[in-house]
Amino acid sequence: MNAIRVLSQPYKTIKGIRENPFRFYDFILSPILLLYSVALLAVFLNPSKEIFAMILLGTIGWRALHATQADLLTGYLDEHWAETKMMLFSSPITTTEFVAGSLLTGLIKFVFVFILMYAAIALSFGVLVPISLTVLYSLLLLLAYGLALGLLSVALAYLYGQSAFPFAFQFSTFFSLGSGAYYSITIFPQWLQDFLMLIPSTHAFNGLKSVFGIAQVNFLHATIITLLWIIVCWKIHGYAYQKARQQGKLASMGS
Repeated sequence: MNAIRVLSQPYKTIKGIRENPFRFYDFILSPILLLYSVALLAVFLNPSKEIFAMILLGTIGWRALHATQADLLTGYLDEHWAETKMMLFSSPITTTEFVAGSLLTGLIKFVFVFILMYAAIALSFGVLVPISLTVLYSLLLLLAYGLALGLLSVALAYLYGQSAFPFAFQFSTFFSLGSGAYYSITIFPQWLQDFLMLIPSTHAFNGLKSVFGIAQVNFLHATIITLLWIIVCWKIHGYAYQKARQQGKLASMGS
């Protein structure tokens, strides 16, 4: 793996943000709007201080899942809309380097957004969201699961082009809501609870809620499930890439 080619992806994103200020929307404004929309509803409902902090921490976790998932897909979309797919996939960069670079981009952006959201919560609501090893590891699991969903998103984009973009972009939202970002999954029927326990984000959000004594988490179990998802989604990504190449979809524009 070539470090320069990996770093080319965050460089491309930073350069794009500098040249197009509107790209700050997804980077800065979007997570802040999500935070305040959830926080203001919580203020209206007047929960306890602990529940309020749990809701806000769940919102940060939601953004962690989105960060890595969306940036893998965005990295591909940038090439698609610029009509440079053919140049990208005929360049020396490998798919592993492309994924690693996009993942690094998502991590960098999330660290920045995490600091911004944490400061906004403290300054606007006077709440200090707890930061502990449990919280940090839960966020790491969400970032890792975002990688798996990102691989799946890009696989769909390889095969179905722009038709898949709206659906693929909703992955993080769908799984955050289904995994109990800031509520207990016990509100669901038992069969659905059992199914949701096969999803890594459920365990990660339980890890965040466990800080407030609302849920329990087995981090060994959560880590194994997350790694299995990454392996399976990596295989799907590789299969989709090879199939799309055979069908000439990676060289065509606007497909």
